[in-house]
Amino acid sequence: MHPVALYVGAGTDLTPLTHLSSAHRLVCVDGQPFSEFGFDRCECHVDRNCFSRPRFLADLDREARRSGLGAPRHTPEHVRAYGDNDRVRYYVNTAIPCHVARLRHEAPFSTLVVRGHHPHATVLELLAPTDNALLGFEGTSYTPDYNEHTVVQALYACPQTRARFRSFTLVVAASNERVHCATWEDFVRLLCH
Repeated sequence: MHPVALYVGAGTDLTPLTHLSSAHRLVCVDGQPFSEFGFDRCECHVDRNCFSRPRFLADLDREARRSGLGAPRHTPEHVRAYGDNDRVRYYVNTAIPCHVARLRHEAPFSTLVVRGHHPHATVLELLAPTDNALLGFEGTSYTPDYNEHTVVQALYACPQTRARFRSFTLVVAASNERVHCATWEDFVRLLCH
C-alpha cells in the first residue's frame, strides 16, 4: 500500500508535493470553484455566486502543469487526476465536513497536510489508527480555537488524537527546510521560537 497524504483547503497550492516522498499520492480537497465557504452562496446576485472562483479549474490545471504533472484526467464527478499513477487526485466542489464520505475510498491516509487552513476534525476518521505524520507549514496559525472543531484543536485537547501521530514536521518558509518533531508539544514549541 502506498502512503497517501490529505490536504484540505488546498486551493491551487501543490507545493506540499516537494515535501513528500515520490511514493506518496497527494489527495487535495477544496470547495472551489463552487464556493470559498463550503455550501455557502452569496445572496446578493441571483445569477451567480460571489463566493465562487470561475477561473479556479483553469488556474489549478496551470499549476499542475508547472509542477510537472501534466494535463488533468477527469475521473468521477468532482475529481481531477494529475500525473503518473494519479500522483495527485484533486476533489473540487468538495466541502468538509459535509462531503467527507467522498474521500472514504481513498482512506486510510497516512499524512495530513496543514497549510493555511485548519481542516475540520472529521478528517481524523480518514487517517490510519496509528503512525500518521502531520506536515505543517510556517505561516499557518496553530493557535487553538476552542470554538472550532478542527484537527489543530483536537491535537491540543485530546491525548488520543496526539497518539495517532508518530511525527510532526514543520516546513520553514524562508529556507524551505523541514524540521522534524516527535511530539505535538515540540512542534508547537518550535513555532514559538
